[in-house]
Amino acid sequence: MARRRCELEERGWRGRTAATDAAAMVAGFALQSAFTQRPGERLSRGAIRIMGYFLSVAGFAGTTTAAIQEGMQVLDERTDDRWRFRSLPLTILTGAGFTLVQQRGILRRYENEDRPLFQEQGQISSARAIATGP
Repeated sequence: MARRRCELEERGWRGRTAATDAAAMVAGFALQSAFTQRPGERLSRGAIRIMGYFLSVAGFAGTTTAAIQEGMQVLDERTDDRWRFRSLPLTILTGAGFTLVQQRGILRRYENEDRPLFQEQGQISSARAIATGP
C-alpha cells in the first residue's frame, strides 16, 4: 500500500516537472526566435539568445528524462519487476545521443554555408570580455 502511494506521488511529481520542462523548452525557443542574430548586434542580445538556447535544451532534457522514466516504470509494472528496467541508464544514453545529433547538425550547418566555424567579428575590449565571460 505504501509503495503504491509512493509511486503515485512520484508519477505526480514527474508529470508536473515534465510540464514545467516543456514550458521551459517552448520559452527557450521563443527567446531564440525573438532575438535572432543580426549583424553588429550587441552582446546582451546574443546573451539573451544563448540563454534561450540553454533553456530549450534543459527543457528538452527534462521532458525526455521524465518520458523515459515513465516508460521504464510502465515496463516494470507490466513485467512485475522481473527485468528492472528502471535500473538501466537509458537517460544517459539518450542524452549522449541527442548531443551527438545536435553537434553534427551544427557542424553540417557551417559546412553547408561554406564558412569557417569560428570567425572574427570585430574588436571587443579586454575589460568587456572579462566582464561577460567566455
